[in-house]
Amino acid sequence: MLKMGFLHGDINIGKVLMLDPPVTKPFGAWTMEQLVTQLRFQDGGERLAKHFSLLEKMIKELGSPDKCYGFVIGGDMATRLEGCSTSRNTGGRYVGTSDCEQGILTNVTSTQGTYEFMSRNLVKTPTPWSPSPRMHSPIDDLESFYYTAQWAAAFNDGTSEREHDENEIRWFRRMLSGSRRSDATHMVQSRSYDLWEQMEEVYGPFFTRSTAILRPWFEKLATLTTDWSPVTVLAERLDDTKKEEYLVENSLAYGYRGVAEYFELLRKHRALLEKAV
Repeated sequence: MLKMGFLHGDINIGKVLMLDPPVTKPFGAWTMEQLVTQLRFQDGGERLAKHFSLLEKMIKELGSPDKCYGFVIGGDMATRLEGCSTSRNTGGRYVGTSDCEQGILTNVTSTQGTYEFMSRNLVKTPTPWSPSPRMHSPIDDLESFYYTAQWAAAFNDGTSEREHDENEIRWFRRMLSGSRRSDATHMVQSRSYDLWEQMEEVYGPFFTRSTAILRPWFEKLATLTTDWSPVTVLAERLDDTKKEEYLVENSLAYGYRGVAEYFELLRKHRALLEKAV
């Protein structure tokens, strides 16, 4: 979508679908080799080339599956990267102060996404040192993929279904589907995989083993968010034309970087995750 010049804008559990069983090349899907060719930019700049090289390496190391296991739908909130530097052509990509109330967006399904899966940047309460409006970026979509994966792992059917109120997985699910997502995410981040492994009977093998990838993935996203911040600051110092080019190039670079870093984690923990399926 980034290569085609779009941000999705509303990644959530209802928009990321799994094919079961997987099928061979649906909807004219590319092979991995074709994907690499489609993604490559000949003149995308040094930073873009660096992050694409890492993505290309990860795609090749993960192999070339001949089947499609899932896809993303729901482009009704998608917006163009082109025009992202000016408020007159942003569609619904900016979140204003009036949209927020105590850190939770009102009317979230029609402003900028679905709250449970929105990035922290888009749902936090505006402050004097955190100006509003906030521009939706590829980092926001990448973080939404994290929250979608965390949700999918917690609600996986393989988790324990003991019938009592103290069941930890039920409590965790309630946090995710309520207003305590940050607490649930902190819980995932604060425990090592070894501690989760000891609680596999309660949380189920799929969610427990998923924490091996969820924890480092969230840390990488946090670093990505920090690194993205100077991009928006520098962009404000440029004229409209240069600002546009700068933001589009960096959106691609950081998008490729985020996907490549996830692939690195997937390659590292793939065997562990496959055992839980």
